Amino acid sequence: MSGEDAYTAVRKGGLKFKGEKKKKKKKQQSALAAAAAHVEEIELRHGAFWLVTQIDQLVGNMLVETASGGYLTAVDDGTITTALPRPVDNDPDNMPEPQDIITLVKVSDTRVAFKTAYGRYISSAPDTGEVTARTEAMGVRELWEPLMGQDGVLHFRSADKQYLCAMRPGDLAHAAATSRDDPGVVFRVHTSASLETAKPKKRGDYEIVGGSLDNMEVSFVKKFQSFQNSCFKEGQTVKVSKEERRRLKEAKKAGKLHEELLNRRAKVKADKFCK
Repeated sequence: MSGEDAYTAVRKGGLKFKGEKKKKKKKQQSALAAAAAHVEEIELRHGAFWLVTQIDQLVGNMLVETASGGYLTAVDDGTITTALPRPVDNDPDNMPEPQDIITLVKVSDTRVAFKTAYGRYISSAPDTGEVTARTEAMGVRELWEPLMGQDGVLHFRSADKQYLCAMRPGDLAHAAATSRDDPGVVFRVHTSASLETAKPKKRGDYEIVGGSLDNMEVSFVKKFQSFQNSCFKEGQTVKVSKEERRRLKEAKKAGKLHEELLNRRAKVKADKFCK
């Protein structure tokens, strides 16, 4: 065999280095195909909103559908009511109104807050059960506990263990100590968030609900305080307000704990999220 024949007999291909792993193109292609098929199976409402089936998927802009088929909607006077049902297609005439879209703010793994198109948080009155959206900051009254029911329905429970109630179009929403079987406390939530938003909790996310007031304030500071390396290392100091804890106790009783925590952080003047 001549030198030229020996050269041509060598297997052609790209250079291969020792220890280099082959790329698994088939598995990647099959994973992409499965993901695409999953997206196609999801039914979109108004071309953008998909049905929430897990509590972890509660994020972003949402449509809260009542048992009557109408969406919860905010009124400019601060009340919350149910809108008339509308077709769910992509027709521009059938698109939800801006007042129908509610932004969900995830405070912890078990508490969420609802922000209306008017920039106000939905809260419940402890004595009357009145549900309104007139506050500009989150407090205990603005926190709701999402509870997953059967067939993908959701219930929302207030700090007073009362359920958010709304069903008939035109009626005002309220909170009541009723059974979860009551049709008025059954909701289906549709979100326009990306399908990849439901991710595990990242390092650096801190619980700010529950525990002693001292622990809550430290957790609150850790959630918002800026460090040079944007992380907490051994030896770094957490700057906490030196004002009396009595004000925190009074704010908690009045349902304004988060507002007071924000005020205390603003006075420390080390938080870029505070004024």
